[in-house]
Amino acid sequence: MSRQYVEHCVGAVTEITTPRRLLMDDAKVSDTDSRRVLAEARRGSAEAVERLVGLCWPDAHRIAYLILRDREEAEDVAQEVMLSLVDRLGELDPGRRPEPWVKKVAANRAIDHVRRRRPAEELGAARPAPDVARSDGPVVAALATLEPEDRALIVLRHLLGYRSGEIGKQMGISAGAVRKRLKRAMDRLRWNLKEGGSDED
Repeated sequence: MSRQYVEHCVGAVTEITTPRRLLMDDAKVSDTDSRRVLAEARRGSAEAVERLVGLCWPDAHRIAYLILRDREEAEDVAQEVMLSLVDRLGELDPGRRPEPWVKKVAANRAIDHVRRRRPAEELGAARPAPDVARSDGPVVAALATLEPEDRALIVLRHLLGYRSGEIGKQMGISAGAVRKRLKRAMDRLRWNLKEGGSDED
């Protein structure tokens, strides 16, 4: 299967997926359906590959966007993840859903993008302002006010359910540092939510 075809599938999904939808829960796909699509894609079905990309793209983009708060960067990450997904079809366990793998890789790639921003910021480049859409709920909007690393901690722990040790390995810090930084990030998030709510009264 050519890389050009995979890129075509990714491009097609990008064009039909709106930013609002990417921050909402998509219709639930059963474990059986998800594994079936993966199995068919592994056997070389082009239709199944397109379906697989369509199923996994929203999760990849959602995780990347929540961490990066930049739609273009999140789209880049999602594209990278989809290409990796198809390149590594033969390595994925056909007995498991592909979505957890996609979310983990998306989080890792988003964190890598955050790290690549740092040298430019240290040289004086302006940090891009986080995207805040009118369709964002209060929690997502409050999350945007945090530092990217703090957003990553919250996403990894509370959205993906990773333990402190697992997060520490991904971010290159100790489990104790993860817990300390996560508590600080959650305190800031709660404060922002409280402030945002009071402004609306």
